Amino acid sequence: MIAIEHMCCGYQDRPVLFCEHALFPAGKVTGIIGANGSGKSTLLRAIEGLVSYEGSITIDGKESARMTPKERACLISYLPQVSPAVNLTVRELVSHGRFAHLGISRILSEKDRRIVKHAMEQTDVSHLAGRTLKEISGGERQRAFLAMAIAQEAKMMLLDEPTTGLDIGHQKEVMNILKDLAGKGIGIIMTLHDIPEAFTVSDHLVLIGREAADTRSTVLATGTPDEILHQQEILKKCVGTGIVRTCIPGQLVDYVLVNGSTEETGD
Repeated sequence: MIAIEHMCCGYQDRPVLFCEHALFPAGKVTGIIGANGSGKSTLLRAIEGLVSYEGSITIDGKESARMTPKERACLISYLPQVSPAVNLTVRELVSHGRFAHLGISRILSEKDRRIVKHAMEQTDVSHLAGRTLKEISGGERQRAFLAMAIAQEAKMMLLDEPTTGLDIGHQKEVMNILKDLAGKGIGIIMTLHDIPEAFTVSDHLVLIGREAADTRSTVLATGTPDEILHQQEILKKCVGTGIVRTCIPGQLVDYVLVNGSTEETGD
């Protein structure tokens, strides 16, 4: 579990985001939503130790800022939104996910190779194993980086817009993979720009917005999708619109955005 208390983070002494209190449980999918530039990615970067902060961010009861990179990598994996086309094969990239568990030699054991193979199979990139990241599409590259994060076998996984660049079919597959990982006890924390999708796939939501008189963003609400449905004014403050649950069979998502009434819709 990741716990945040009285935390303020930012860049070069410029506060960007404040969070009074938030919990990110293991075994659950937590979706972080908010307007562009609200600090969603900054929150992930603060947890990962890439952004300085005041207050407390603990991972399994240990303060994140006091951990070594290797200690943190054994507990959390991080997949940023931009996946660079580095000169590695897909297999080499996914193997990097095992480095936190290896010694100085960084020689993969048979167990490590099995984990890498399984991660590539889960994300449908096995057929790309021998190709370099520069030779594959952006969507394929995104899935390769996801495989690396899975191979890391951390207790918590941070993902910044994990379905960016993916077609509808692979978006659904990625979400199914993440739900399956959560079912196995891994905590999934991800930013999402598609609000109906966030409500559909998340067990828990974190809403980031900005109070009128404040230059920094704030975590304004946390809760299950059903709990957030009863906080429409806060939701509108964070994403500029309301949302309702739908009862229409066959839809890919269970919610729709609305500007007017927030009554539940259906046939």
